[in-house]
Amino acid sequence: MATIHAVIIDDTELGLKVLSSLLEMTQASHTTIQDPRKASTVLRNLPQVDVIFLDLEMPYLSGPDMLKLIKQDLGLNAPVIAYSVHTSEIQQVREMGFDGFLGKPVNMNDFPKHLQNILNGIPVWVAG
Repeated sequence: MATIHAVIIDDTELGLKVLSSLLEMTQASHTTIQDPRKASTVLRNLPQVDVIFLDLEMPYLSGPDMLKLIKQDLGLNAPVIAYSVHTSEIQQVREMGFDGFLGKPVNMNDFPKHLQNILNGIPVWVAG
């Protein structure tokens, strides 16, 4: 999966670290964004974005606001996957227009399969 580039938007160091490790396992390159206020600039300047993992609860910009920024304002077509401990919100996340959901903590053994499904356009809605 070396040609895959993922973006992780999460305000917590732990969230960034965990997903970074999982992506490194699959040999996917990735960019991390800890401050959601910088997301627009970083995303605009990336030559390739294949998937975006987005924490739902962040300061300054909520998950739904960030989703709007990514899809409408920036016009990115990459799947945006909600990444949250709040697994009870899966239905709400679907209705908001996210392309999938991964509950925290993500199962390390299942992550490569989930990533492959996401990249193949197969929706992934996993509570954890």
